[in-house]
Amino acid sequence: MTVYYKIFLTIIATGIIALTSCFERNDMYDFAKNGVKVIYALNSYTTNAYIATEDDLVRNISITTSISGTPLGSFPLNGKLIAMEYATDLYFHSYDRSSWSSIINAVGGTPGGIFFMDNKIYYTNSSTIYYYDGESCQTLPSYTPPPSSILSMTGYNNEIYILGFDNLTYKYNNSGSCVDTNTGSVSTISSLVCFIISDGTMYAGQDTKFDYGVLGAGMTTTVSSLSGIQSYAIYNKSAIYAAGHDGSTKFEIMKFNGTNAFTTFKQIADTAGTMVIKTLSETKLAVGISGSVSHDGLYVLDTETGKMKTLTTDSIVTINVFDNLY
Repeated sequence: MTVYYKIFLTIIATGIIALTSCFERNDMYDFAKNGVKVIYALNSYTTNAYIATEDDLVRNISITTSISGTPLGSFPLNGKLIAMEYATDLYFHSYDRSSWSSIINAVGGTPGGIFFMDNKIYYTNSSTIYYYDGESCQTLPSYTPPPSSILSMTGYNNEIYILGFDNLTYKYNNSGSCVDTNTGSVSTISSLVCFIISDGTMYAGQDTKFDYGVLGAGMTTTVSSLSGIQSYAIYNKSAIYAAGHDGSTKFEIMKFNGTNAFTTFKQIADTAGTMVIKTLSETKLAVGISGSVSHDGLYVLDTETGKMKTLTTDSIVTINVFDNLY
């Protein structure tokens, strides 16, 4: 091989790499410009991260720093892809489009109340509120009780809301105080699945019950005709969904009728498994299934037609939906 031919091959290879990088960056601009929702998912044991749209799987990225712990979620943060997992300590795996690195935070127990707001990932160990900003883990000022302990947290209008173990909803400010929102008491919680605030309404979903009430209205309504619920997804007051497994023969995906019940519109026959859902729009759901006999995967479900599109058949444990690529 001549020196000139080697130089020619080097130039071609460099051009291909640059062109590929350009396409990837253009995809980012196109997604942001066109308002395409981006799905971020993790598989079992946090060994792979998935980036997708409702039309196709964009990337499947092997997490080289994973310790095969419990997957907690993935997020776009400051131009990086962040994958969270827990195994004795909390790990933030960061991917900068070329390699992975990790930051470890010893939180003293499995973290909960995880949400993304103001370009930070917030979480709690039930007594302390933390956030990760892409560079380091920080602790917010200790809150003044009540509540005596945090059951879950969520973000709304750039403020932190807390569901306490006393079943009341509080608003936290950065000076460390918690103020009762006077929303009323959630029914006794045995297995919390979600805590979400949307359009001024608080939603607390359990495996067998669903509570909701307008913030500050002093009342909460309970839907108690549920069983086996594993996930909830809320787009707005007209698009509230629940999903789970009946413990015997099938998965069920349901839509809230706006008053007192969830109605099943999709069933998938399978004897075991766990399902997670997130909204892409009023009529589209991102669906992840793991631990099933024959339906593991990442899907997009049209809630009007019942049709499901398969994006990958890997086991999917967590899903988040954002407006942009990392």
